[in-house]
Amino acid sequence: MNGAIGTVLPYAVGIAISPVPIIGAILLLLTRRARVAGPMYLLGWTLGILAIVVPAALVGSALPHDQQANGDGWLSKAMPLVIGIVFAYLAYLSWRSVPSKGAQTEQPKWMTAIESMSPGKALVIGFGLGFLNIKGALLDLDAGFSVAGQPAATQAVAITVFTVIGISTVAVPVIAYLIAGHRMDGMLEAVHTWLAKHGTAVVATLMTMLAAQSLGHGIALL
Repeated sequence: MNGAIGTVLPYAVGIAISPVPIIGAILLLLTRRARVAGPMYLLGWTLGILAIVVPAALVGSALPHDQQANGDGWLSKAMPLVIGIVFAYLAYLSWRSVPSKGAQTEQPKWMTAIESMSPGKALVIGFGLGFLNIKGALLDLDAGFSVAGQPAATQAVAITVFTVIGISTVAVPVIAYLIAGHRMDGMLEAVHTWLAKHGTAVVATLMTMLAAQSLGHGIALL
């Protein structure tokens, strides 16, 4: 079980430090409907992650044993290489997107519409960020596949740990706001400003590290 948890930890951290979901949560918490929209957004974000990692683990477990994550089949050997190449490409795109010093970054349209967003729409946006974001989805898939073939209890614990860590950076500000209310506004604004400036560089660094890890693992299996 410890091995399964250790395997998913890097992917969980990757989900946790993804800046866009955190920024979305912070912007929601600065609106009038924060006490309802914030938890709904967190619920959607959680469900979006689970909607990928759980099926990935189930599908991976249904494969022949030699094709699972720790098997000797061609799929188990090719998967880390393919994922590593995709991570490398995403890292390249992320580094290209890092804004130059002093440059202004534009927010996505859905972020600018957050002030008037209903709790239902917050749920949908949270789910979409968890399910449709290519970088996050890739981390979810890799985490799910990495625990495939393990006993059901081990998979359940590993996926729970993965999900709790992954949603933690959205859950913490939401829970803190429910407790402290508008006393959190100054801190939320400061975190939002920092992420808006440095979030892309954080993601680029993460993608680079995950690419190196996956490619190294794939090469070792050859």
